[in-house]
Amino acid sequence: MTKENKIIFFLYLILIFLFSLHLKPIIYQTSYLFFALLMGFLFFQQKSEKEIKISKWLIIIPIIIILFSRIIPLLGNKVPLGYDTGIYKKFIEDFAEALPNLPDFNSGKSVIQEPIGLYLIADLLHLLGFNGNQILFGFCIFFDLLLGLGIYSVVKKYFNLNAAILAFFVFSISITQFQTYYFLYYKNILALFLMLMVIWLLKEKSYLVIPVAAFLGGVHQMTFFIFGLTMFITFVFSREKKYYLISGFFILILAVSFYIKNPGTILNLLPEINIFSLISSSNKAYSGRFFDFSVYTQIAAFYLIFSVLGFIHLIKEKRFDYLFFWYLLNLLIIFSGFYFYNRFIVHFDIIAAILAGFAISLIINKVLPTGYGQLAVLFFVLGTIYFLFNNVLSTKPLISKEELAEIRSLEQTTEENAFLISSISHYSPWLFGYSGRKIIAPGMFEYDTKWTEEEWYIFWQTENQNIRQQLLDRYKRPLYIFVGDIDPYQLKFKFSSDPSFQKISQRVFQYKK
Repeated sequence: MTKENKIIFFLYLILIFLFSLHLKPIIYQTSYLFFALLMGFLFFQQKSEKEIKISKWLIIIPIIIILFSRIIPLLGNKVPLGYDTGIYKKFIEDFAEALPNLPDFNSGKSVIQEPIGLYLIADLLHLLGFNGNQILFGFCIFFDLLLGLGIYSVVKKYFNLNAAILAFFVFSISITQFQTYYFLYYKNILALFLMLMVIWLLKEKSYLVIPVAAFLGGVHQMTFFIFGLTMFITFVFSREKKYYLISGFFILILAVSFYIKNPGTILNLLPEINIFSLISSSNKAYSGRFFDFSVYTQIAAFYLIFSVLGFIHLIKEKRFDYLFFWYLLNLLIIFSGFYFYNRFIVHFDIIAAILAGFAISLIINKVLPTGYGQLAVLFFVLGTIYFLFNNVLSTKPLISKEELAEIRSLEQTTEENAFLISSISHYSPWLFGYSGRKIIAPGMFEYDTKWTEEEWYIFWQTENQNIRQQLLDRYKRPLYIFVGDIDPYQLKFKFSSDPSFQKISQRVFQYKK
């Protein structure tokens, strides 16, 4: 190795060691470091004289993996997948009911809190004859597949065909991306696809980047934020400053236009954006509902090594472009505990797949000519596919069919003007989308206006019936509370012993005082 390669190799080992700190038990961590060391030596060896070309038809493999892994959880399930499912269902319905106009954003409905980009697409699909379930689930799978094809296109543009197919494969077997689909983070999926289109257009120096990036701003604010920040830093280091300056200016103007009719979407976000909430690694309320980085490093361990190698290659080649800064910024956001930092793991996993695909393509070029190398590659492919589908087949809906049936029945068993309290946030989106009632949920939706976060904890934890009743008295009647099978505060027991509550059904109580 040259002196420069030794320095870069040392940097690679430092990054790998930081990732390995989350791995347990110690034998797993030791094996991981040994494998990383081996891959590092292979990567930094001289290039193979003969370049192996992967057949373009192998793109079919990741396409099949994505379709099967996304469709299987839907088969035979009477309960939809997802966490945000009810929220998307309700907003898609609100927009469809308002056609050919947009909803009344001054009506006080929760739709005011949402960027409208996704729902404009949903309206178009409604006009084309698709129903709510087809839009909610079928097109989510469709956009997830487009996201994978977006990775393929970007990697092919930035690197080569081999790297593109391998990056697409890494995406297809990513449990992180499957979990993103499983939680039905619809806007994340669509926005990341748009972001990849933007990256491709930036590479082409095309001004078509302006409408695509602007629409990205109308779909998902956090993805637009990371895109804007990455584009700005790329602009600083780029020689094409005129192109970036003109594009950036018009992107911002057009993106703002998506919020003219509902500026409350931005205004509602602003109070949360301050130095205490942006850098808040100790505050789980701002982390975003997703697994943390310690879990991520374990389920993505086998390709994180290659993503670091790809990142190191960009440093070695002094390619300080959009991909380099996207990888670096996502790492900084996650490690600093930035606002909704766990959700940025989804973004990081995309750029990790991109750089991993390139690194794997270089290593395969060196090991595939040997019999042992071919066996190792086969083991890697089959092992990762098994790992993914083991997760897919064990995935269950987040609520039971009995809970969802009871939520749906609330339209018949409660008054039309009733308020419904969600006992914990786990059930809030389901109640919002399927109960047909006004939902009071911890930290969510428009009717959570009477209690502070501290008072929610008092409501959950107090043994004093009078204190709980004083809190509930702030809300209008009729007032019901849904307590699902997940009941960490034993509210069913507390309500059953309080004469001010009447049990309406297995999971629903009415506050009668």
